[in-house]
Amino acid sequence: MAKTDKSALMRILEEKCTNVQVTKIPQGAMLDAMAHIQSFRDIPDTFGKLSDLVLTQIVNMGSTNGCSRLDFVGDTYPQGSIKDMERERRAGKGAEVITIYGPEQKTPRQFKKFLSDGKNKESLLEFFFQSWTSAQLTTDITIYVAHGKFCHKLS
Repeated sequence: MAKTDKSALMRILEEKCTNVQVTKIPQGAMLDAMAHIQSFRDIPDTFGKLSDLVLTQIVNMGSTNGCSRLDFVGDTYPQGSIKDMERERRAGKGAEVITIYGPEQKTPRQFKKFLSDGKNKESLLEFFFQSWTSAQLTTDITIYVAHGKFCHKLS
């Protein structure tokens, strides 16, 4: 089988293309919501403070990297999936589903165990979204929040 050298293909493409001057390339970032949250060493004492901390961090991250857009993306956690069974095995006994009622509610002391249940992760992301819709964003960064089956633009 005869294969064409990649550099030969590149030369052909370069000959057929003209140079284009690009003055501004928009920057964007996509952030894995749960990976970001699970990286925290110290968890604030209330869900409201946690929500504020995460929002501040993602806005700062976007600003530092010159982003015009930042996507904060959470997974879905369907019951009965293979990953769901693996999470249950890792969590051991005692993983409890906690309903988040408001910003003053205390975060669980065993936060990693709280995050071991997919329902808790989904409700945490939903809480973040609800909190952030009323936040006064003082940034030019467009933030998209993907949670559950939805994706919303914050402005």
